[in-house]
Amino acid sequence: YLKKPVGARPGSSMKLFRIDQHSQASATNIRFGVEAGEYIQIIAGATRGDSFILSDMSRWQDQTTLSIKD
Repeated sequence: YLKKPVGARPGSSMKLFRIDQHSQASATNIRFGVEAGEYIQIIAGATRGDSFILSDMSRWQDQTTLSIKD
């Protein structure tokens, strides 16, 4: 389960940006299962411990990789 990203719906798929340890975020296709309150099940596209950007990233949906600056 993951805190529900903006626009996520049960049974749908969307691109989320996965954050790595080098301050890079890579576009990753995620498939969602059931919703439980403010959380949603991930059924494909992630492994335990992955971190994702959950805010509205529609402005950057054409990008495959983003650099994260402090």
